[in-house]
Amino acid sequence: MQPLLAQACWDTLYMVGWSTLIAVVGGLPLGILLVLTDRGGLLQNVVANKVIGQVVNIGNTEVVTFSRAVQLVKTENAVQAGNDGLVIMKDGTKYVSSVLNGGVSRIRPGKSAELIAKNIPSAASMCYDAGANQLVIPMNANNGLAFIRIE
Repeated sequence: MQPLLAQACWDTLYMVGWSTLIAVVGGLPLGILLVLTDRGGLLQNVVANKVIGQVVNIGNTEVVTFSRAVQLVKTENAVQAGNDGLVIMKDGTKYVSSVLNGGVSRIRPGKSAELIAKNIPSAASMCYDAGANQLVIPMNANNGLAFIRIE
């Protein structure tokens, strides 16, 4: 039993080690290039940034929901790929921002996603302002904020 446990631990460390090395060697340069080619970056290049962003996000529009017990509850699709920010309302409506494409998708329970905002530079993280019933999205490269009223 002891040799099997030792071998299993070694196999696990071997697989995790190689996976980590590949992720760092492949991911770190891509991440650095994304920052450098972004608006206001040292090597600002919108086209290169979009291409690298597509490689990193691989056109994924999926929004996955997990339970507190870490069980997959459902998979939905936003309108645009490259999703980053997420706000979930009490009624289950999800607002998803696409840092890659600069839009915000609304996914209402049981309905298809709809694009409610577009052309927001660096639509990354966002939050909900309950007092004004709006989404607030930092536009990092522009040192500004986008405000989207919710119907």
